Amino acid sequence: MELNDFFGLDFNFKQFEINTALDLMGLRRVIESTRQVSQITERFGKYSPYVDLAKRQQTLNYFKALLEQDMLDYDPRYYEKEINTATTHDRRYNAEERLLEFALIVAAGQTPKQLKSHDFKPNVKALRSIRASERFDRLWEVLSREAGDVIQAFKKDIAG
Repeated sequence: MELNDFFGLDFNFKQFEINTALDLMGLRRVIESTRQVSQITERFGKYSPYVDLAKRQQTLNYFKALLEQDMLDYDPRYYEKEINTATTHDRRYNAEERLLEFALIVAAGQTPKQLKSHDFKPNVKALRSIRASERFDRLWEVLSREAGDVIQAFKKDIAG
């Protein structure tokens, strides 16, 4: 995928569900066919919370290269403009915003509305401000924190 694939996407899910997010991006089969997701699905069944977590992890991995690219500086006026898609710069900014929003939704396992209502940190503005080389790691930390209970249960089930 390319950054431009994110331009204009709307992630207003009523509730977070990884399969819905993947379907929107046309990536469900790609992510489900990864070795990690396939093995966990085979062992625990396709409705296991472990499978959902593996899909979230593999989705972040899939976008790692895009997330580690340099991005335009935060522009507080972007959403105040009457037309904010007229220039190449604005279209790129929109695509970057959608990429960061999607990655944050996947990492946090929440809808954009939930993220805003909880004043979730980091937000898209903060992710844009992080050095490109650290952005993926920060999102991975969010995923690990938000899915900590599932990760612990998985470790116990694997240990037997």
